[in-house]
Amino acid sequence: MDFTPEPLTQDVSFAFHIEKTAGVVVDSLTAEISGVPSTMELTTGLILAQKTYKLLFRPAYAALPSAADSTSTEALRCEAAVNIPGIVRSHTEDMVTGPGILQIAIYTHYDYEEEGTQRKAAKVFHAGINLYHTLKECKSLQWDEEAGGYRQASRSITVEIGTPLEIDKDGILNSGSTSTGLDQWIPGETFEIEV
Repeated sequence: MDFTPEPLTQDVSFAFHIEKTAGVVVDSLTAEISGVPSTMELTTGLILAQKTYKLLFRPAYAALPSAADSTSTEALRCEAAVNIPGIVRSHTEDMVTGPGILQIAIYTHYDYEEEGTQRKAAKVFHAGINLYHTLKECKSLQWDEEAGGYRQASRSITVEIGTPLEIDKDGILNSGSTSTGLDQWIPGETFEIEV
């Protein structure tokens, strides 16, 4: 008899775009996804989601040299990959807390002039997005009515967020629209990433 172990986790890739105005340099990102199930039955693969957790991770992006980055307004494609049991999505598209919420902190800096002196200012932007539509489309987990729990819908998924996050030195410029069927970014201090 052969025993071949197989991974229990799902490969989840995240991808989103940050569009910024010239002058703003993105230094780093931190992200947090909520709705990671806490319990899985090893023999059946049944995922019990009465309690979920958050996972903190660092998305990567192709950074330009600082001088080019400060004058560029191109979108940064941010990506990350994690291995988790799956992601439980929110019950509705308008919830700002609970499972299926991706929160990000964008650490930036920009140069400005004050009384003839060139200065540098740092700013952290906070935004979150309820991934209701995205998770519904990519099907991380599916409900097993008979067993009363979730099962992984596939071994790997890509969570591609269709709405770009637009920022300038003063704040977040847009948040998208739910009328398009896309998930929308929620700017401001509503979200606080726990470190």
